[in-house]
Formats: sequence, structure tokens, C-alpha cells
Amino acid sequence: ARISVENRFALLLFSIGSIHTYFGASGKLGAVQNAYIERYNRTVRNEWLGTHIFHNIQEVQDHATKWLWTYNNDRPNMGIGGITPAMKLNQYKLAA
Repeated sequence: ARISVENRFALLLFSIGSIHTYFGASGKLGAVQNAYIERYNRTVRNEWLGTHIFHNIQEVQDHATKWLWTYNNDRPNMGIGGITPAMKLNQYKLAA
């Protein structure tokens, strides 16, 4: 059986622990959550997955770990006010 490019991409993300899903109370993925997931997947593809040649899954996992740390801690996100996701999480923790 052949696996489509999109399914191979999903399997790769799953294998490195990088699948981001959110299911609402209905148990279904909502349109807004799906948009966030698709945006994240596009960013992964454009910024590192499609620009590097990996020789084994360990190389993918190492690169993904470094990239994800940078994405969450060093890279401002304009969608959340120009701060990093880590800063946003800290704001929520302080507000709670």
C-alpha cells in the first residue's frame, strides 16, 4: 500500500512526538483548532523539514527538539502580541 505525502508527514510528526491536536467537548477537532494545527504543520515543513536532508530518525528528532525549543523560547509570535509562547505561558501562570 502506498502512503501519501501528507500521511507520511503526519507519521513523521507523530514519530517525533510533534503532533498537536485539540479535541473539544464533542470529541471533534474544531475549525479554529484545525487552523492552528495546519499553520504549525506548515511552519515545520517550511522552516526545517523541507530544507534539510536527514539520514535517520535520530537526526530528525534532534533537529526537531532544537527547533521546537527555539520556536517556543526565542522566536516572537505576532499572533500572541509579539512575545514567545513561553512568555505567554508564564503570563497565564501568573494570572492563575
